[in-house]
Amino acid sequence: MLSSINGLNMKILEINDEPVIKKMAVKILTKCYSDFKSLIIYANSDLSIVESLQKSSLFAVTIISNLPINNQTIDQQIESPLFLITPNSQMQFQEILLAFKSSKWWNIKTPFIILDELNQQCENAREILETAWKMNIIKSFFLCINSNQAPMIYTYNPYTNRAPKPWKIVPNNNQQSNGWTMYSKSLKKGKICKSLNFDRTKNLDGSIIRAVVNLPLNYSWIPNKDYNEDLLEKMYAVDALIAKALKHSLNITFVFNVEEDGFDRTENITGFYKRLENGVSDIAICLRSRYMSRDFQMSYSLIYSGLYLVTNNRGFYTPLEKIKNYYGLVTLVSILIILSMTYFVIVISGRRRRWAFAGFEILRLLINTGLHSRMNTLAKKIFFAMIFLYFMIIHATFQGHLAAFLTKNEYRKNVEKLEDLKDSRYNVIYGGPVITPFITDPLLKKKFVVSHPNCGPLIIGNDSAACIADIFWVLKLVFDNQLHLSREPISGTVYVLQTRDDWPLKERVDTFFMWFEQSQVGISFFEKKLKAESERQKKVLAMTGHNVRPVSLAMVSFGFYILIMGLSFATVVFFVERRWHGKKLNKPTRRSRIINPRR
Repeated sequence: MLSSINGLNMKILEINDEPVIKKMAVKILTKCYSDFKSLIIYANSDLSIVESLQKSSLFAVTIISNLPINNQTIDQQIESPLFLITPNSQMQFQEILLAFKSSKWWNIKTPFIILDELNQQCENAREILETAWKMNIIKSFFLCINSNQAPMIYTYNPYTNRAPKPWKIVPNNNQQSNGWTMYSKSLKKGKICKSLNFDRTKNLDGSIIRAVVNLPLNYSWIPNKDYNEDLLEKMYAVDALIAKALKHSLNITFVFNVEEDGFDRTENITGFYKRLENGVSDIAICLRSRYMSRDFQMSYSLIYSGLYLVTNNRGFYTPLEKIKNYYGLVTLVSILIILSMTYFVIVISGRRRRWAFAGFEILRLLINTGLHSRMNTLAKKIFFAMIFLYFMIIHATFQGHLAAFLTKNEYRKNVEKLEDLKDSRYNVIYGGPVITPFITDPLLKKKFVVSHPNCGPLIIGNDSAACIADIFWVLKLVFDNQLHLSREPISGTVYVLQTRDDWPLKERVDTFFMWFEQSQVGISFFEKKLKAESERQKKVLAMTGHNVRPVSLAMVSFGFYILIMGLSFATVVFFVERRWHGKKLNKPTRRSRIINPRR
């Protein structure tokens, strides 16, 4: 299939008239890249190469003749094409690459074959290939005829001076210090496909990789300053682990820059994201959830974790609250009903012993002391037998758990899921922008406030606030401040690193991260970190006696509450009965009326 774009007038020449360099290009395309299905040709005039390619029937050929490339052309779907370019200058070559970069065809991993249009005897090979590398193209080849009229092919290794035979280093007095090396080989003899597509990223030999990192708040740093690998000791532990693993696995040298974490509530590109966007840094070694990755290239997934709820611990239950929770509402209500029934039975059957006596009898029953009420009827005996049996069980269970009620620490129920945040005691919920999709309930929406993703510090000491954050943000904070972390995440998330666009080493890095994730090195590190923090917390609790406390006056305050209630009740009854007895004494009896009729 042959398509022409931008109205090019094609002139097909005989194969015998085809220049040698174009014959070699056809040979390379048909023999070395036969697995490709599409070929995009940018040519200024001579299209003699097209007929030979058309006869091979290997490629669907698209021809472009001038710039700018039509937007409609760019939108054509062509899967992984080869590029064959015949520029008339280095400047035009750069313009062609920029035009292709804005298209859907762009792929830095696909081979770019450049032909020497002006027959400059390979003198412009270096500047053409350096231009290709500035666009991050990892495989580009320059075909030309040298001064000896021999067909040559040039390429480069951007990272080291390694290349397999028969490639030979092209000397350069101005050799760059970053490892960029140009190679050449003759196309006259030997197998032209041999070592053509050697892996340029296999051996990096300490090549410099520019990484941007985010340091903990307790470290100061200077913007745009280059830091050496000593900075690893100041980085977040998990970020440092990944950086060290990358360094030793890929044999690279890091040059670090430090930036803010790249978070901005207005969704502006800031911090380390800005360095990635500008291509100043290759990779951001700042572990991020996919929810927070923005529109940058993401690495292979490293660690699976989640978004957790963080709140202040609600403190310990008081002894009265423990008693209430232990017996439950039904048991406590039944005790009140039984005590009320007993009270009225004593009052009704007590004759002269009325309200005060009945009240003290109830207190005797509660504190497991014998009653003074006379049980002179069978009905009373049966009734009080059931009452004694019931309270015998209550007293036994109460005394068995009294020590736990007084001394054992037990946290109040904390937040475990989003529904728990509907409780009126929580007025505000903090979280980064990525949390917004999870807040769907109208009541929770009113409470939700978009904040920094690391919202943990905002809730310290504020019992009415909650935080939803990645566990990596808040894990240490939770243990250091004895905060509560929900048992389960509200959503699982995958952690990744981010790289700049068109980074040639991304595939190599992803291959390493695939091993890193499958070997569970990251998960093992995370679990060890969690276990270490848990063990440290247990030691702190043990040293401070935090699990069991000595009995204090405050812990037995409920006993004083009962005493005060009893004394208050007795005082009220005392005055009521005094008044009642006073009226009774002042009331004239029949005998007094007979003796003193005027009275």
